[in-house]
Amino acid sequence: MTTYIEQLKRTSFAGVLRTLGALVIVAGLCSHLLQGWSAWGDLSRLYVLLGVTAAFAFTGFAVSGWLREQKGARVFVSLGLVAVVASMTTLGGLLEEIFSWSQLPVGGGWQVDALALQSYLPGQLGVMFSVALLTLVPVTWMAFRVLARPQVKQLSLLFAVCSLLICIPARDSWPLGLTILISLMLPGYYAVRACKNHVVFATLEGRFALLSLFFPALVMLARLFWLYEADELLSWMLLTISFVGVHLLRLQDMSNTVYRPVLSAVGFAVFSGVAMTTVSLLEPLLAGEVILPLAGVLIGFGCFWSGMPHPRVRFGFEVLASLFTAIAVFTNLLFNDGWLAVASGVFVGLLISLCGRRLANPSVIVVGTGVVLGSVISQLPELGRYIDFTHWITLGVLGMSLLGVAVYVEKRQSRSVAASADDAS
Repeated sequence: MTTYIEQLKRTSFAGVLRTLGALVIVAGLCSHLLQGWSAWGDLSRLYVLLGVTAAFAFTGFAVSGWLREQKGARVFVSLGLVAVVASMTTLGGLLEEIFSWSQLPVGGGWQVDALALQSYLPGQLGVMFSVALLTLVPVTWMAFRVLARPQVKQLSLLFAVCSLLICIPARDSWPLGLTILISLMLPGYYAVRACKNHVVFATLEGRFALLSLFFPALVMLARLFWLYEADELLSWMLLTISFVGVHLLRLQDMSNTVYRPVLSAVGFAVFSGVAMTTVSLLEPLLAGEVILPLAGVLIGFGCFWSGMPHPRVRFGFEVLASLFTAIAVFTNLLFNDGWLAVASGVFVGLLISLCGRRLANPSVIVVGTGVVLGSVISQLPELGRYIDFTHWITLGVLGMSLLGVAVYVEKRQSRSVAASADDAS
């Protein structure tokens, strides 16, 4: 028993080291893609990445064949897939120096940048493509053969198509957005069907193989939002599609894996982007007193969505979502004292209360009631100017309010009497 426990501890410690090592390597690849090595030429940088990719594959074989350690081998093979995407990203940046759509007149088409083309001889370009092809194709095939052998053909082909999309030299938002849309929909459709029909994707390696199909889309999204100018409507469309894809993936049977919490966190981050772009698009159409409560409702929904599949923390996420929304409403009331701000606060408070009633969460009902009362109380000084107990409107509103309270109290008492009678019988 002691030996078994010690073995588990060593395995756990080794798993931590594997995870940290993989994260450090991925951080290094990201640093290379974002900063580059300015002292080296573009071709040299690409060859270095191709060498790193081949080294990952060879190390995976060596660890598996010589050391007989399969978990470490799978980590190196998985890093090989990440390096493939990094290599394709560098190759795509190199092609953008030769072919570009950004300088074209309206109408589209290809145009060769003669200045950039002069620095590359045809022989250099031919060798570059040959080396890239001979390195990336075998590594991709081997990686998916190790991670998900029954689906190696489908995964390799789909990964190759999505990776090749990175190389399309498009910098304008709509061509690039269409490319990203394709790179999201193809793997998303395959992933939803594959999780239902193939048991290999119930394993940790199979899940990673599926997630790797989305790496090219993530790279292109990063380029779109940090390097190129993205239209707000296009950003909203891509983020919404990404959120729907994450939601569909989370609906699969992942109850016994770590992917469901990870997908919940990723989905919340993506939906926060959806909320911000939605508010930005609607801001010219809506009054200023409504914008902040709308943002609060959207962020609250994202928080509620994140906690839905987690029974242990669902109650807390529901309360947290209502608090986010309440903070947005009270902040809006602090900076806007108009009637529209009060009306939007009352509406949002009623919405929170109804959701709390539907969810059977008393804390959410209390938060919603507090939002309604706080919104009304914030306007009591202004409302006091119009209260005149000698005027018929004031008396009518007061009488109707008293009648409404009386009806509610009577209904509650009738339910209590009926419940007591049933218990006695």
